[in-house]
Amino acid sequence: MSASVARAHPIASFSSRRPLELGKPPISRRLVAGEYYLRLTSASDTLERMVNVARDSVVSIAFPVEKPPAGMLLVPAGPSLDGRVVPALAIGRYEVTNAEYQRFVDSGEYRDLSLWPDSMFVDRRWRFRADALARLVDRSGLPGPRVWSGGKHPPDQAHHPVVAGSWYEAAAYARWARGELPTTDQWWRAARQGSESYPWGNEGLTGEQRANFGLAGTSPVGSMRLSVSPYGAHDMAGNVREWLADVPEPARRFVVGGS
Repeated sequence: MSASVARAHPIASFSSRRPLELGKPPISRRLVAGEYYLRLTSASDTLERMVNVARDSVVSIAFPVEKPPAGMLLVPAGPSLDGRVVPALAIGRYEVTNAEYQRFVDSGEYRDLSLWPDSMFVDRRWRFRADALARLVDRSGLPGPRVWSGGKHPPDQAHHPVVAGSWYEAAAYARWARGELPTTDQWWRAARQGSESYPWGNEGLTGEQRANFGLAGTSPVGSMRLSVSPYGAHDMAGNVREWLADVPEPARRFVVGGS
């Protein structure tokens, strides 16, 4: 097990900055106050997160004792945006990729009625399940996100986040994966420890260098290293927008994150 850190600023030269190897946790080391990209590596896993080091503060570095499900991160209980306590949860380390969603499509889950509600708001009106599912199709008329074709994701984008799926498709995938969409409180807790700020902190001037806000489409998940949250969740600041579980009104849903 080992740990390394790299100072985030100046961000323009971050990608070429050599990390400082700290050794094996637990670690006691003096660091200049500021924001750091922390990487923890063991024989079986690697964790990344952003850490703010205040002047005269002590930062504890250790792997979590409890192991989350594969591909997930543990977020401890703590306050939400309005101060309510959010119970501990596990959340995906990355946004769901095209390759992951392809397995959902290939398994015929659009035909598994247990994953879909009896009625859905699709194409601006409420429809019974069969009619709604007949409209959740790709460009070739096969089940899948509307930007796919032939039941397949766009070529060379297996590790990009899946896009253009409805809330119902996202919720069905989550149930199939033995999970559920996060609530607003859970998402913000995982993104920024419950504070009302950007997932990487309060500074917005470096957003273009921390998250994918360009006009060239999606990026592979996890490729913007400085967008990682304090708990290790990637791309919550921006690659694609993300659906939440909240249902404020029957025909409305919430999305979060940049796009």
